Amino acid sequence: MSGRPRNQVIREDEVGVYHVWSRCVRRLFLCGWDPRTGRDYSHRKVWLHGRLQELAQIFAVDACVWAILSNHYHLIVRNRPDLVAQWSDEEVARRWWYLYPERRNDDGLPAEPTAVEIRSIVQDSRRIAELRKRLSSISWFMKSVNEWLSKRANASEKQRGHFWQERFGCRNLLDEGAILVCSIYIDLNEIRAQLAAAPEGSRNTSAYHRLLARLLRRERAAAAGVAAFAFLEMDYQPSDPDYWMCPVHTDDRAPLLGVPGTVASTLPWRPADVAQQDGGAVAKTWRHGFLSVTLEQYLEILDRTGRQVAEGKPGVIDPHIAPILERVGIRPSAWLGMLEEFETWFHGAVGKAERVLEHAAQTGRSWLHGLEHCRQSFS
Repeated sequence: MSGRPRNQVIREDEVGVYHVWSRCVRRLFLCGWDPRTGRDYSHRKVWLHGRLQELAQIFAVDACVWAILSNHYHLIVRNRPDLVAQWSDEEVARRWWYLYPERRNDDGLPAEPTAVEIRSIVQDSRRIAELRKRLSSISWFMKSVNEWLSKRANASEKQRGHFWQERFGCRNLLDEGAILVCSIYIDLNEIRAQLAAAPEGSRNTSAYHRLLARLLRRERAAAAGVAAFAFLEMDYQPSDPDYWMCPVHTDDRAPLLGVPGTVASTLPWRPADVAQQDGGAVAKTWRHGFLSVTLEQYLEILDRTGRQVAEGKPGVIDPHIAPILERVGIRPSAWLGMLEEFETWFHGAVGKAERVLEHAAQTGRSWLHGLEHCRQSFS
């Protein structure tokens, strides 16, 4: 994308949903099998996955959808200034400590801060105000992802220099239709790259982890002798692979977009709340969905669309998913085209044309690239 100031794309003072991504320098395969050098860097995907889980626990930034490829990754995130505003000064100081600790244990993990160390942060009111903003900032979230991985990768190879090609890219997803098409686009990345034949084989996507967690919840439902439906959306356990992510849908989900309002109180985060599980999953003390479709409906859209975008398959919209698309404001006739050309059709903002024009006006522009495609794609 162009070098527009971040404050023209991301509104840090409002709840918003954004598509963000980063690419490795010169698009080299620095997170997968590099055919040029014959070296396998796939372990860095595990590093990145673990880092995302860790940061989703600390920041007031919700991780909605993700995919990690060999030379880039995609995320859909939602900033939560409404949530961070409810945290006490001590909570802000403690979270920042675990993000940038002044002391570490012998194993390299952040040491438990003392009361004196927390008090030294809290007593500076200006610093606390700044840290509060940072902890719901998508820019700081991405800095904490990319800088960390860059340093770790360079240290492991005893190298210096850039790991990422440029600053992270960002699109503002202005309405639910935009969020849905971007989510499906991201979760289909491994299928489109011919790294997997189906979502259940796309191991480095949020869809795979949702499917795996869904199977675990069904097994628990069967063991408890209750209807599976009661477990699918509500029975989240720290051991579930999707526990650190937002659910696709819940009844008490936060406001999707707009000026921060009041939300239900959340339990304060403490190290004891973090449940390290296989794969490094961490507990999350607030979870709100980001779409009005259920997990079952989302996975059905993903599966049926994945079959259509596979190489050699006819590009005809499945009539079974058309009503769902229409409900969230997407023209079914444009669905497959959006998924094929998402990167080229849409740039700084995606959504209904009137929302894009409104967003452009707020940032001092009369239009945004991709406006005509938005008119053709969203109803």
